[in-house]
Amino acid sequence: MAPNYYEILKVSQNASTEDIKHAYRKLAHIYHPDKSTGSNNAFISISLAYAVLSNPEKRKVYDLSLNSQNSKTSDSYRPIYDHNLCQGCGIRAPLKHVRLFQNIGLLFQRKSRSIEGNLCKNCIDKYFSRFTLTTFIFGWWGLISFFVTIGYLANNLFMFLGSAKMKTSLK
Repeated sequence: MAPNYYEILKVSQNASTEDIKHAYRKLAHIYHPDKSTGSNNAFISISLAYAVLSNPEKRKVYDLSLNSQNSKTSDSYRPIYDHNLCQGCGIRAPLKHVRLFQNIGLLFQRKSRSIEGNLCKNCIDKYFSRFTLTTFIFGWWGLISFFVTIGYLANNLFMFLGSAKMKTSLK
């Protein structure tokens, strides 16, 4: 069963965007991992709930899935997923499945992260510039990171060039 984001943020289902924002800030302040009362899992749940409920399109899709979940038994529940919504920003646009990497090399270790999903042209451009610039500047330090950085930069470049002819809207 999917988590109820309204219960996580302790707001009603008809709460305004300002109420959601206020509840998020209050709970984020309490459960931030850097605080002594903080909890990483609680903070992630709160942040995810806010990311969905603060975006009108994501909230609409979530409310529809929540209502269909409440009206059906859990055995027959199938979440509503709109295949034309970008997984990065939630807008309706032409999509391309991409996987972009970021590498930060340290002398004896490295930090790596990636994003994979169906993204619109704007999100591909945003993540490409962020991930590639960070990797290009910080990815070279360390023996393993040096070789990994070359592969990550090549992958990001091919993904970006593959999306170069995409339109930015569905018109």
